[in-house]
Amino acid sequence: MGYIKSGKDDGATVHCGGDQEGTEGFFVKPTLFTDVDADMKIMKEEVFGPVGAVIKFENDEGIFAFHSLFFPSLHFR
Repeated sequence: MGYIKSGKDDGATVHCGGDQEGTEGFFVKPTLFTDVDADMKIMKEEVFGPVGAVIKFENDEGIFAFHSLFFPSLHFR
């Protein structure tokens, strides 16, 4: 639940889910974040569980710049 809290605290919007499933263990309902920025923890780190983060880009250049942050040795142009 720490990543869910981190996403909320950083200003991402929980589009759906975001709650614990059941009363035992660490099961989380499938969760989708929107309004996510590239510098948020939920975008930079791998979240174990049914959690997704959607990031919006203004143009193709933004996509390429974001991709190069995580995969600097891969070039697809």
